Amino acid sequence: MRFMKFFKDYWRDLTPLEVITHSLAQAHLERLESENATEYAKACLQLSLARIERLNERIKEYKRD
Repeated sequence: MRFMKFFKDYWRDLTPLEVITHSLAQAHLERLESENATEYAKACLQLSLARIERLNERIKEYKRD
């Protein structure tokens, strides 16, 4: 019986509430992906800033010699 219900539901049009629910779930997933990308970009930026600072210090050391 469950199979028949699944089969019938597969071919029917979605209700507006189902469409909205699906869209909302998709928006939440996209938000999580964006937050992950933001965290990654911030980490890359911090790495680059630390590297620039370290390299500038090395340049100062070599200029003193």
